[in-house]
Amino acid sequence: MIIPESMLDKWLREAKTGETIVYARATFLTPNKVTRRLYELAQTGHVELKRSRRQHGAGDENLHYIAKRLGKPLPGSSSAKSGTRIVKSVQLLPAKPQDRRFTSHASVVREIEPQVRELLAEGHARSAAGIARTLGLYSHNPVARVLERLAA
Repeated sequence: MIIPESMLDKWLREAKTGETIVYARATFLTPNKVTRRLYELAQTGHVELKRSRRQHGAGDENLHYIAKRLGKPLPGSSSAKSGTRIVKSVQLLPAKPQDRRFTSHASVVREIEPQVRELLAEGHARSAAGIARTLGLYSHNPVARVLERLAA
């Protein structure tokens, strides 16, 4: 029995100094991804590997192969305590048309524009908050966008 690589990744991220994990139970180990990775980490001083006998006498899976986490931070981690990785670059998302709408939806602005024009023609004050209250809107942002359009 050898633990899966995902379990090893999780243990390496979360293990504190001195914590151990039994990564295999067998009479002998065959090379695979997990064992190769643990051997590399042991050579660089991140973990300590040892073997202990589960019970006396012969038998299948009689040996426990144990990894002990040492205090050295893993490569790419920001600190020994957090175990988080450093981000080198982030790919930006492509620009979308709705990203240019600021705080109000374009459809709301189009719907209220004729009503705002009527209120301004009647001599209503050019206050976005006052017009929004008159129209029964919760926010003055769409009215402000209409006023910006009319001023341009």
